[in-house]
Formats: sequence, C-alpha cells, structure tokens
Amino acid sequence: MIERELERYGPARRHLAEALRINPRFSPLRVPAARAAVEALGEPPDTEVPVMGPEAEGE
Repeated sequence: MIERELERYGPARRHLAEALRINPRFSPLRVPAARAAVEALGEPPDTEVPVMGPEAEGE
C-alpha cells in the first residue's frame, strides 16, 4: 500500500499480488483492501522494457 501511495505502481501490483498468492487470508481486515488495490492497479502497460547494460551498447 505504501508503494501505491508513492506511485510505484509496478512494485505495488507485484507485492500485493504476491502477498495474496502466498496467504490469501493474511488479514481478515486488510485482504479486501489489498484485493481492491490490485484490481485498481490493473494490468501492467503493454510497452517494451528498454534494454539496459552491455546489450544496449550495440545500438
């Protein structure tokens, strides 16, 4: 939830989904909020990830 507030949507989506996958009943009070947050974050955008590092030097 902190990552979402910091507008770090990718890590927020990944970590919330992972927490729900590991233990879908980790908190009776927070599970609905976590599910709603994952739903609100939606799917990651369909954009190419830029190549970083030695592979990018050849371009």
